[in-house]
Parts: sequence; C-alpha cells; structure tokens
Amino acid sequence: GTSGNEATIANNLISVEDIGIALYSSNYYQNVYYNTVKVRDQVPFWVYYSNQNLTIKNNIFSTESSSDPAFYCYNGVSGLLVSDYNDLHTSYTYPVYYYYGYKTFDQWQSDGYDSNSVMIDPVFNNDSTLVPLALALDNRGTPLTSITDDINDVIRSTSTPDLGAQEFS
Repeated sequence: GTSGNEATIANNLISVEDIGIALYSSNYYQNVYYNTVKVRDQVPFWVYYSNQNLTIKNNIFSTESSSDPAFYCYNGVSGLLVSDYNDLHTSYTYPVYYYYGYKTFDQWQSDGYDSNSVMIDPVFNNDSTLVPLALALDNRGTPLTSITDDINDVIRSTSTPDLGAQEFS
C-alpha cells in the first residue's frame, strides 16, 4: 500500500499449525484489523524485514506453543508501528519478539506499544469457528470507521467492538 491507500488484512479466521499471518518483506502501509489467529506450534503474527508503517489493532493472536511469542517482528518496522487493542495470548514468558530481542508484556508496553492490549486465553469453542468463550475479551476493541461489520456481516459496536474477526457477545 501507500500513504492514504493502505492495504488492509481484516476479518479473517485462521487456524493453522505453524504461522498465521505472515508479512515477509517490503510491505508498506499495511493495516491488520480484527483478525482471529490461532496456531498450534509457532507464531500467529509474523513480520520479517523491510516493512514500513504497520497498524495492528483489534486482533486475537493466540498460540498454543509454550516457547513462541504471539507477535514476532524480526527486524523491526521502519516508519510508524501502531499496535494496540490486541490479545497477545501465549503461555511463553515473552509474548513479543521485536528487533532481535524478546520482550515481556510489560517491556513491550513500556516501549509504547499495546497499552490497551491484553494477554488472555481466548478459550475458543473449537478450531473451525474460533468463537472466543473468555468473557474477559468481550468489548475490548476500539472502533475503526473503515471496518464496520465482522466476518459474518454482523454490525460491530460503534463504541466497544469485540476483538477478532467476529462480534461474539
């Protein structure tokens, strides 16, 4: 994408073994909104190198791995990185890997990211529909004027939308 004409990855339900959403290299002006990603063995959100101006909001990134972060960004992001209102679920001590270093959730928030995000096990109903059963995730998102409905064409709350691909409350 370009400034004012961003590419958007939104309202996806992804249940896989290894890597969920992957931005390899040279992705510019990408919006990653309202996705529900569950992986069994590795990372739900993976960014490699030479990526610029990423906005990541209202996602559920969940891994069953006890040795992988939920958010992996190998070489950092040049330009602007906005990441907030996400669920970064992992049982690993470090939910984020950013620019050659593992980060605890507190360290990541101290760096200025994900101040309104959480680390809550979504407790999905099953691996196909990925409906979160954890009530603590209800109404945790922030409204985005560019995405007004969910994957099932249900209108999102205009004040407190749910995280992930579907309104579930």
